[in-house]
Amino acid sequence: MLCLHVATKICFEYWRSQRRLLFMAMKRCYSPFLLALGLSLFASLTAQTQGFAPINGTYYGLFFQSDGSWSHSSGVITISTTSRGTYSARLQRGFAFYRFSGQFDADGNASRQIFSFFGRPLDVELQVDPDDSDIITGSVSDGNWAADLSAYRAVFDGRTNISPDAGQYTMVLPGDFTSSDIPGGNSFATVTVDRAGRLSVSGQLADGWPFFQTTRVSKAGQWPFYFPAYWGDGTLHGWLQLNAPDEAAVSGDVIWVKPNTSWDWYYPQGFAITVSATGSQYTRPAAGSKIIDIDTGTIEFNGGNLQNGITNDVTLDSNNRIHNLGPNGLSFRFSLSNGSFRGFVSDPSSWDWIPFRGVVLQDRAIATGVFPGWDQTGEVTLQGN
Repeated sequence: MLCLHVATKICFEYWRSQRRLLFMAMKRCYSPFLLALGLSLFASLTAQTQGFAPINGTYYGLFFQSDGSWSHSSGVITISTTSRGTYSARLQRGFAFYRFSGQFDADGNASRQIFSFFGRPLDVELQVDPDDSDIITGSVSDGNWAADLSAYRAVFDGRTNISPDAGQYTMVLPGDFTSSDIPGGNSFATVTVDRAGRLSVSGQLADGWPFFQTTRVSKAGQWPFYFPAYWGDGTLHGWLQLNAPDEAAVSGDVIWVKPNTSWDWYYPQGFAITVSATGSQYTRPAAGSKIIDIDTGTIEFNGGNLQNGITNDVTLDSNNRIHNLGPNGLSFRFSLSNGSFRGFVSDPSSWDWIPFRGVVLQDRAIATGVFPGWDQTGEVTLQGN
């Protein structure tokens, strides 16, 4: 019994210190039964520790309700982990920021209640995926709502491990110019991903509000798109994907929530919609090459309180200058550095000059965007004949 007690104690001591000492100690017991018992105990203890292997890393994630689009239950989170199993995190929900830290348990789980001056405390649950340590899942809740959380580790360093999605992109969130309740123009953005997977996006919503973000893409090309629009009372959020097979270069659903904003000129009643983002890779054209593959085409303006739609015939030369063939005035200029465009058009009905902006989608040989009307916005599209 004494030898059994000693063997068991040595097994536990090894599990906490060094593997070699366990085998050396068990050999001194000389009993095949005790040796087998020690090895069995060691295997059991080792198996318990294999489910979670702490690593150094930074995870970028998103949380939102999968069954709804309420803006106050969505946000982003950044989690930094260490090889000791500790973590520190920064969570943003609207304009409220939370910072917290803690320790994962032996199974890769962690839970914390976090506090902010801007609202109710939040309960956060984290779980490192036992099958893929580059993924953390979990939940965020304030007692009234519960949102699913997922985050992916930034694995690219730009030197030995380069993001395959590095490059420039243009992105569009389509509108509906036949509706008076939601924006009629196409929201647009330019996107840049560097060799280390650092992503930056800057654009304009179709109700005139700007949006922007910096984050990191995952090893699978996913990025947690989030912007606390309308001074933090609204939101844009959704998982977007770069270069998915059989999809556009940018794809994914974006939840767009605008609250009732009596002080806003466009769509003050608010709305909550889901928009399917689409986009294209962008390559700056070489000298003498066209930004989009058209010779002659039309530029159309629809919606936006226009009495009648506007259509102008145009040509595009090898210096990427648009030549207007229509009777009404038109000014159009591309930005070759990022694939955006801007200009003015004269409305034949009112002779007002209307500004417009947007981006090109090179893989579809079109350019599209938004123009403002009196209290609604409209869609502008340039395409070949």
